[in-house]
Amino acid sequence: MKRNCVFLFVSAVFCGMILFTSASMNRMLSFTGVIEYYGNAPFERPAFVTDDGKIFSMAAAPNSDFTMNDILALQGHRLELTGRIEKSDFSTFGFMKDGNFLIYSYTDMSVGLDEDSGF
Repeated sequence: MKRNCVFLFVSAVFCGMILFTSASMNRMLSFTGVIEYYGNAPFERPAFVTDDGKIFSMAAAPNSDFTMNDILALQGHRLELTGRIEKSDFSTFGFMKDGNFLIYSYTDMSVGLDEDSGF
């Protein structure tokens, strides 16, 4: 009986550790889309609109080797952003409906495309 209780306790602790470890992992996501601005001056806010219609506010990750100005300079280009999503807090100015996308890297997908191709 005592062995069964010890086994159940150790199993429960092990399962709990697995659940908390997997929940705390930062899963990197990649989205392709374009930058659009919402609102009117002086309260406009840039957002990233994905190909599947999600709208994220954006922020550069801490210690990244680029700034938001580098990314915003690519408005009108097709971009692939890689990062993680922070859930929306509508009490904070600038959060879009699908959350804030913390950008760790980006790729300009329109580089090398023909200007006559329409992209």
